[in-house]
Amino acid sequence: MAATSRRMNPKTKREAFVVVQSPRQRKSHVDVHVRIRPLIDGELERQDAPLLFETTTSRSGKMTSLAFKTPKTPSHDVETVEVLGGFQVPKSKPKRDKAFTNFTSVHQEVSNAAFFDATVAPLIDEALAGRTGCCFAYGHTGSGKTHTILGYGDERGMYELATTQLIAAMTGRNVESESTHDHLKLQVRFNEIYNGDAYDLLADGAKCFVREDGYGKVQIRSETSVDSVTGLVSTDFSSSHLATTEDELLAIVHRGTAARATGNSNVHRTSSRSHALLQLELVSDRILALRTAVALKEAELGRCGYERDALDM
Repeated sequence: MAATSRRMNPKTKREAFVVVQSPRQRKSHVDVHVRIRPLIDGELERQDAPLLFETTTSRSGKMTSLAFKTPKTPSHDVETVEVLGGFQVPKSKPKRDKAFTNFTSVHQEVSNAAFFDATVAPLIDEALAGRTGCCFAYGHTGSGKTHTILGYGDERGMYELATTQLIAAMTGRNVESESTHDHLKLQVRFNEIYNGDAYDLLADGAKCFVREDGYGKVQIRSETSVDSVTGLVSTDFSSSHLATTEDELLAIVHRGTAARATGNSNVHRTSSRSHALLQLELVSDRILALRTAVALKEAELGRCGYERDALDM
C-alpha cells in the first residue's frame, strides 16, 4: 500500500494527484499521474485565470518534468500601493512558479473513462494474476478527488469502472472453472480513517484497530474478543461482504459511503472529513475455508498466551 506523492501549488486549486502502484515488472513500483481539473463555477464567477503548465520530455518520449506557471496579470488589473511621496507602484505578488519531476503522465480535459484506461486498468490484470494494486487520490478539498474516484452524475468513477472490469474477468474465469469451490468472488471491506482512528463503514461505524501482523504487514482489525465457552482469543479483520455481481458490489459501496463522516469546508458545503479505504479482494470458497482454518489455529495459540498471562498474574 506504500506510495509517494507530490505536493501541489495551494494557490491554484486546480490539480488532483492520483498515485497508483504499478505492475511488478516495471522498474518503478509507483506511478504518479496528474489530473488537472477545469475551473469550477465559483472560480469562473471570480474570473480566475486557468492554470498554465509546461511539460518536458526526454528523447525517448518519457516526461521528465512538469512546471506550473503563474498566469500574467492584465495591466488594467494590476494592484498598486502608495509609497513615500504619493507614488503608486505595482503590488508585488508571491512567485508561484513551481517545477516537479518524475511524474508518469499529465491529463487535462479527459473523461473518467479515459483516465481509468491510462492509469487504473493495468492494475486489474495484476490483481487477476494474484498480485496487489493500490490506487488513491491525493489533493486538498475541491481538487477533484471525489469526482475521479467515486464519479459524479452520469460519469462513473474509478472504483465503478474497476468493478465492471473485475466482474467481467471474474465471470469469464468462473465459466471455465470445473469446480465451484474455485469460483471467484469479490470480498469487500470498507474502512474509514478519521482523527487518527479507524472505523468499519460496513458495521455501523464500529471502531477498528490498526495492527501489524507477524509478517510485518499493516492490517485493520476488529476488537480482540475471547469466547466465553471455548476460551478462544480472536482478532478478526474488519467486517466483509461477498459480491458476485456489479449491482451487489455497488450496493455495498454505497452503504459504506453514506456512513462516512462529513462536515463543512470553505470549498464544499458537505465535504468528507476523513480518508476512506475500499478493499476489493478476489477470493474463492476454498480460499475462505483455508483462511478460517488458519484463524482457528491462531485463536488457539492466542488462548495459550492468554492462559499463560493469567498464571503469571
